Amino acid sequence: MKKSVAIGLSAILMTSIFSGCAKKSTEVQAAYVPKSKYIDKECKLLENDMENVSYRLADVTKSQDSAHNRDVAMAVVGTVLFWPAYFVLFAGDSEAQLAKLKGEFEAIDEAMVYNHCYARGENGVDYIRKAQEKIAKEDKKVEKTDIADSSDEQSF
Repeated sequence: MKKSVAIGLSAILMTSIFSGCAKKSTEVQAAYVPKSKYIDKECKLLENDMENVSYRLADVTKSQDSAHNRDVAMAVVGTVLFWPAYFVLFAGDSEAQLAKLKGEFEAIDEAMVYNHCYARGENGVDYIRKAQEKIAKEDKKVEKTDIADSSDEQSF
């Protein structure tokens, strides 16, 4: 009897802990942004907006997924090893910003479709892919700079 109560309480505790973790980026719903905000813009301006929003969206998506993975890891560590690790949970969650950017992206995408701005065969997914590639290149540059900086420090 005591064992089943302990198991039940543990299950409730784990459920409440993991439900408080940052959501995966794919679980965050887009906030509503009316396409009327963009519908009257020229294609070139829409393309610029799409590039900017896509870059920020890719960056915040990466940040949100990192926060989710960190929260899950800290919840496991806190449960198994060290309960103060729970205090690290919930830091750095970008859910509201991600929802807004997803909404902006959808509104711009709808305006671009409406204005026939995708004549070259592109679509919104292409903009996201380009933004992700740009972020990956920037991350590699930062890693190379960090490695060079650490090797400079070691030479002293």
